[in-house]
Amino acid sequence: MKLVSAMCPNCGAKLELDENIEKGFCMYCGSQILVQDAVQKYKVEISGRISVEGILSAEDLAKNGDTLVNIGNYQQAYDSYNELSVKYPDDYRGWWGMIKAMTSDFTIMPSETDYHETIRNTAAEYFDYAAKVASGSDRKKITEIYEKWDKNYYHQQHIFELRDEYGKCKAAHSGSIGSQIFGGFATVGMFLLVLFLIAVTVILGLLEVIFIVEIFSEGDFFGKVIRIIGAAILLAPTLKVIRYTFFRKLPEFIGVVTATRESARVRVESKLRMREIDREYNDITNK
Repeated sequence: MKLVSAMCPNCGAKLELDENIEKGFCMYCGSQILVQDAVQKYKVEISGRISVEGILSAEDLAKNGDTLVNIGNYQQAYDSYNELSVKYPDDYRGWWGMIKAMTSDFTIMPSETDYHETIRNTAAEYFDYAAKVASGSDRKKITEIYEKWDKNYYHQQHIFELRDEYGKCKAAHSGSIGSQIFGGFATVGMFLLVLFLIAVTVILGLLEVIFIVEIFSEGDFFGKVIRIIGAAILLAPTLKVIRYTFFRKLPEFIGVVTATRESARVRVESKLRMREIDREYNDITNK
């Protein structure tokens, strides 16, 4: 016979019962009791929590998670807290513990190449659960810790974002200066070329008109034939110059002018944004 400690479910008296029998009697109140129920009640009473064979209690899971966090084993700590949140969803320590584990006990901060945005979003979701089920004092404590970390995380992330944007604005500003200078010279050169081509077009057009007018004016037959031949010869280059001037070079000139104006706009806007970023950066770092 093997005796085990038990507690009477009726009067609460401590008993020693044979674990091999199914039922027994309390020697103090005389009530019939189930041995396994009495043993289980004793375990609950002395531990202050449910501790069923093979199943960890909420206290056990929370303690395991805290220990694992303290030694830096965040992955196993997360697993322990996750189990706690699944089995005891009304215990805030499960949700809160998962936040501690995934943030390496609130030490994770964004870097220039990795912002951990998924971690921050998930932490916000778990904190919402934890705050809903935590008691007043616990809610206040975890809120202070979480909001401090979240604020520092946001500021650090925003600093890297501002640095990245500042670099892009600086590159755009530098590039636009060269484009603006090149565009200025190109604009002047193409403007003079277009003026020259227009002048040539006008001259050729006037000669063509003169030849045509002279054809219908008075004169000998041989002179009219010469004028007709001259007008015919002059017509082809005149049309080519007109097409080259107004359908090729003039659109190119307009394109260069537009690009130069765009470069000037980019230069001004990027410079203004760089000043704004400087102010934002100073505001964040001075807080």
